[in-house]
Amino acid sequence: MHARTHTRCSSARPSGQSAGGRTGSGSRSRARTIAARSAFVHELPADSLSNVDGDSTYVRVQVLTNAGALDRDKQLAVVDELTRIVATAAGDPGLTDRTWVLLTEAAPGGWGLGGHANTNDELVLAAHAQIADLKSHQ
Repeated sequence: MHARTHTRCSSARPSGQSAGGRTGSGSRSRARTIAARSAFVHELPADSLSNVDGDSTYVRVQVLTNAGALDRDKQLAVVDELTRIVATAAGDPGLTDRTWVLLTEAAPGGWGLGGHANTNDELVLAAHAQIADLKSHQ
């Protein structure tokens, strides 16, 4: 019995930052930590995710962003890219039809990090600070 994978990706990146940007490292301030992107892979039992017919050959990817981070073009691009990444990693081109990508926006104050419930403005400000910091070290 194979385990199914549920992947959750998070990003506090402002709408102008690409998904491939660098993240901060070392002991950075909380603001810089907030702007970092992360990914979590959760191995699930094979029968824990299925379609209405009980077919459990699906992969679910959940992307969490701050409110307004992805306009429609970016939503389409993120879903397309993540779907292709999943299928390529699995070596199964047919998996593109069985990959569910859920785009979720955190409600204002709904992204808690370091004991602080961050608003969208705080997340965007932190992401801009991180981008400026990264550019200054190039």
